[in-house]
Amino acid sequence: MFFHLSNIGFGYDYWVTVGRTVVKAATLSKGMGKMQRRIMALLAGLTLVGALAAPVAAAVPDAPTGVSASVSGSTITVNWTAPAAGDPATGYTISLDNGGGSTTSTGTSADISGVAPGSYIATVTATNADGDGGSASSNQVVVEAPATVPDAPTGVSASLVGDTSVSVSWSAPGNDGGSAVIDYTVSLDNGGGSQTVGGTSFQFDGLTPGVTYTATVTARNDVGSSGGASSNSVLVPVQATVPDAPTGVSASASGDTQVDVNWSAPGNDGGSAITG
Repeated sequence: MFFHLSNIGFGYDYWVTVGRTVVKAATLSKGMGKMQRRIMALLAGLTLVGALAAPVAAAVPDAPTGVSASVSGSTITVNWTAPAAGDPATGYTISLDNGGGSTTSTGTSADISGVAPGSYIATVTATNADGDGGSASSNQVVVEAPATVPDAPTGVSASLVGDTSVSVSWSAPGNDGGSAVIDYTVSLDNGGGSQTVGGTSFQFDGLTPGVTYTATVTARNDVGSSGGASSNSVLVPVQATVPDAPTGVSASASGDTQVDVNWSAPGNDGGSAITG
């Protein structure tokens, strides 16, 4: 530190050199003693040098206001208002807790996409060239797990009704996949047919006698259809008719007053055992 002295008539100006800059440190009266003036000038110079050398405090922005978050699918949208006080923000950092991710923005909104199902709170921090400023947090939002196809229906049961009908019933799946079941498709194998219904039962009529049928039921929601659940098997019986005539009927005399008659059982008993 170097001092320079200039005579101003009633006193002296003392100047101090700081780096390449010359700054007036003090003006002292000629009425002071020489030594006193030097001490006063030295103290003033040291004070000035300290002030000039002191670092300028960083001027970071205040916190944003009105931070809010909303959800659409797996995307969280965060909105806020720029800080009302402090140095201007040049950008913002937006972070989700629980490992939800982060992003940056120079505006006052941002989207964070591909967020896993869970609960999240967003924090927005204002920044400028001097560093990070204040932070503010949003409301809590929940990202729901995406809907899937439902589980298969349960308790599928088939039973014979009348001569040629099969009734099928079932219960709704325990898990609808996060989307309500819209309808069910019930089918019979072996050409028995298929039908889509809103309830949990259906009757197939006019089936073929002698054929065994097994029912399969699927459930459908907005995402798609479940796997199938199958019933027990049901035989539609052939209806009994009168038997065919016996075959090989023959008669022969046996003694003076007796005739022996012989025959063979019919090839088709009509679906019911010959009783006589």
